Amino acid sequence: MAPIAPSSLARVIQLSVAPVFLITGIFAFLGVLSQRAARVFDQLMTVVGQQASANRDHVVRLQKRRLLLVNWAFSGATLAAIMVCSV
Repeated sequence: MAPIAPSSLARVIQLSVAPVFLITGIFAFLGVLSQRAARVFDQLMTVVGQQASANRDHVVRLQKRRLLLVNWAFSGATLAAIMVCSV
């Protein structure tokens, strides 16, 4: 059996550890997104509990849009994590 060069061993370790750091970053991003979704939901519930007004309807639409965007980002980050794991 031929000896393994240290430089090739270091490269193998780099390639095997890089996805772990990428997945860690994605999961940290998912944590941020979940906190953002919770804040948007809390704000939405606060506004819904208020009396009806023209401004309230605008704020409700805005918060629903923000929640939709957070959900899209959550789906995209989850898909990215799945793709990294499959590679």
